[in-house]
Amino acid sequence: MRRLSIATFLFVLSSIFPMPSYRGLRLLLLIQIVDIVVIRVVVLGFVVVVSFVVVVVVGGGMVVVVVAVVVVIIVVVDVVGEFVIIFTLATVGVLWCLFSLC
Repeated sequence: MRRLSIATFLFVLSSIFPMPSYRGLRLLLLIQIVDIVVIRVVVLGFVVVVSFVVVVVVGGGMVVVVVAVVVVIIVVVDVVGEFVIIFTLATVGVLWCLFSLC
């Protein structure tokens, strides 16, 4: 979350005070903002869809576990921001939920 805030602030600042040397910086900041937002949307979308499938397939008893997994993954998204770690945690969490019921 911090990276997104800093990148957005610098992008807005470079828009308010335009200078020729800011063109490359603005492009890099825009790429950074889009990258962060897309990663969050993809990862959180994956987590929400898989959690919904787990709740529908398994039943309402696992809602607490699924919500806990989603909260942990959201915290990891904000703190770490690494796609591979987040995807791995999401996959492991969902598989753990599924296999613990079998």
